[in-house]
Amino acid sequence: MSEVLLEALERDEKGNKVRKNGFVPGIIYGSGEKENKSVKFQADKLDTCLRKLSGKKVKVKLGEEIQTGFIKETQRAPITGKLMHIDIQVAGSEDMVRMKLPVIFEGREKLELKGLMLDVHASQVTLHGMEKDLPEKLTIDIGDKNAGDIITASMLKLGAGLKLVGDPDEILAIINEPQIEEEETEPKTESTNANATDASATDAQAPESQN
Repeated sequence: MSEVLLEALERDEKGNKVRKNGFVPGIIYGSGEKENKSVKFQADKLDTCLRKLSGKKVKVKLGEEIQTGFIKETQRAPITGKLMHIDIQVAGSEDMVRMKLPVIFEGREKLELKGLMLDVHASQVTLHGMEKDLPEKLTIDIGDKNAGDIITASMLKLGAGLKLVGDPDEILAIINEPQIEEEETEPKTESTNANATDASATDAQAPESQN
């Protein structure tokens, strides 16, 4: 898959003004940048590009220069989900980078055919390595797993020069059997008619009092 190209423009406006004009404010920092650069992206084009993105690795064009970058952080409005701000770290091919990458679980269809389900505990891990060696995402095949199997970070296949940051025993997912909820049965209640009949029978059997 070809990398997504984000076209950035330099900005000197404040964030609110940028958003009113149909842009998303952002920051570019990293390799070769003496200081953070305030930039903006056309909002509709940025949303389209991010929807195509499978990981966090992108190409960023600023002026005539195109650099490789990683999306470090995005901020969205809590109610509308509208993109409010984006931070991008650019890096040279030989630069050492620490990056969170998404984990894609392949083979879910095979699990479903066996009547099993995937319970995901963590959907990303952090890797450290050269920019040129970092993939867009990590994949692991779970199609041959069985109920009770545990998927940990150590099971991920990493390329040469890449190191896992964090606990290798971190649980990423567990293969489970679906839980079947038992239907609750309502307690049986005695018929009021039966009670009335019993009461009538009792009254009928009571001896008459003699004066």
